[in-house]
Amino acid sequence: MSYHLIQSPIDNASIALSPSHSIVSTALIDSSAVSLENNRSQVVVLTRDSNGTIHVLNQPSDVTSTPSSGISIEENSYGWSFVSDLLTVPTTLSATLSNLNIKTFANDAVTAGITNTLENQHGLTIFIPQDSAFSSTASTLSRLSNSELGSVLSGHAINGTFYSPQLTSGQTAMNFAGQTLTVTGSTVSLAGGNTANILTSDVLLQNGVVHIIDNVLMLNSLKNSAAISMSVGPWFTGVTALALGSYLLA
Repeated sequence: MSYHLIQSPIDNASIALSPSHSIVSTALIDSSAVSLENNRSQVVVLTRDSNGTIHVLNQPSDVTSTPSSGISIEENSYGWSFVSDLLTVPTTLSATLSNLNIKTFANDAVTAGITNTLENQHGLTIFIPQDSAFSSTASTLSRLSNSELGSVLSGHAINGTFYSPQLTSGQTAMNFAGQTLTVTGSTVSLAGGNTANILTSDVLLQNGVVHIIDNVLMLNSLKNSAAISMSVGPWFTGVTALALGSYLLA
């Protein structure tokens, strides 16, 4: 039940109006349910309608909260609110992606053997491409070894849990592949590669947070090498066939 307890009273009016949202710390720190860095507590994501109704995001259903007043007892302030359903605690990366119906990143992570690495990390932020983003990179990714694929996918993750309010303009971080990511608040860019827009932010995990993006982050050199391979491949095959034909005729 500690996930239903907010660490400090919060004024309903201070919760961001939809489509924006607010990140609020809870009392949940149980290590069996939370694997954030530095023993940080789990959070809830709240948004407020213009009519004052509070919605708790990242839940299987639309959980709403009825605004209430606070009380003070012996110089301590307390507040309460009635929620429409019990809150579901954030879970693993695999389960979260399944709930979101994000299949490509999840399947590729299993193929590359990095799922356990990501799920065992204590505090991480992952910029995960939506399924449709992989269509433009399918030819490149299909030519990679599992190790190379793992490097591409790991390039979407950074150490530390960074919720959207912390993704300030120009912030840089080293990803798990040893490359530099730059965040502007609404976009994330890979040094020597491309840029993606953040479509959905603050999808909570047991051990961090996911932000959904619209492109697969990839080095230009990797895309260029794949393009060269595709252009050389058919020509090389033709030359080989011609040489083999000449040999047979001889």
